[in-house]
Amino acid sequence: MRLSIPLMEHPLIRPTWRVKGSSYSPTTNPLRMAGFGAKFLLTGQGPLATITEARGFLRTSPSEPVPDVHMLFSVAGAVNDDERKFYKSLTVLPYPSFSMVPDKSYP
Repeated sequence: MRLSIPLMEHPLIRPTWRVKGSSYSPTTNPLRMAGFGAKFLLTGQGPLATITEARGFLRTSPSEPVPDVHMLFSVAGAVNDDERKFYKSLTVLPYPSFSMVPDKSYP
């Protein structure tokens, strides 16, 4: 049997919120982007060192033997331009934002 669409290993959603304060989302300001790059090259730190600020694992039911949902919290908001090319179409938003990515994990 041949499938016409690729399947993902685990389903996930990527809600993203625009914020009024500052965030590590890149902007159209080339000096800020250069600063992010310089900090990473000189110290190995900053927003380019890791895009995932926090993560967690939780159980959707007490009967689950192990956590079955994985949650990532990203310091920069990102959206998909094409759901069928999930990671290849990821675009980081150019304004202050963050993303939370809950996904269903399987053993």
